[in-house]
Amino acid sequence: MTADHYALVTGCNSMLGLAIAQRLVEDGFNIAAHYHKNHERVDELSARFSGRVLPVQAELDERGVASILECTKTLNLRVLVNNAATIVAETPADKLNWEILSKTFAVNAIAPAMLALPCFERMKTGGGKIINISSIAARYGGGETTLHYGMSKAALDALTSNLARRGAQYGILVNSIRPGVMDTDFHTRNTPGKNMEKRMAMVPLKRLGRPDEVAAMVGHLVSKNGDFITGEIITIAGGD
Repeated sequence: MTADHYALVTGCNSMLGLAIAQRLVEDGFNIAAHYHKNHERVDELSARFSGRVLPVQAELDERGVASILECTKTLNLRVLVNNAATIVAETPADKLNWEILSKTFAVNAIAPAMLALPCFERMKTGGGKIINISSIAARYGGGETTLHYGMSKAALDALTSNLARRGAQYGILVNSIRPGVMDTDFHTRNTPGKNMEKRMAMVPLKRLGRPDEVAAMVGHLVSKNGDFITGEIITIAGGD
């Protein structure tokens, strides 16, 4: 890694995205820090690491993804972390509709693919690392009201498998990280009806995961210690 190496991290306005971006900048990367609306955490990151963070505001739709790619096209991009995610709305399976499914897949699967594919082409010269932040929901298919979320994260893991196979010859390593139930504001915002105490009791280690634990795995994968790891789905879920 040289001083001009960049990592693009989506969803840096989330607690998990902020932890990942902070870990990568501490490890020597410059960061293209994507956010949608709330910019407070990106502002915090920029203030702490002056000159090392490029804020990138965009919605994760077709126009927004094009804007992100345009803003980062001249950067020496060596790492992409597809972290941004949404549930849209807690919805029982028999109440799901086109709109909810479409919006969920747009952010959780389509936008990551439409970012990863051009970045993959750029990384063919010099190699790189792509990390998709999946979810334990991909293993279990989501909960009673989050089938759509689980489906979209399973699609993200399929992207990982395909790109890993095609990327090996170019030194492009692609992996998924599946966090379990995390101690963040994700569930407060997206699944306010979830009984978190009950859900935590289902975790064998009887606690929530921390953002820094996921960020540490990202740091491992992008370092030289991760240079023989590709095509993997790494679960960080306390045994869940």
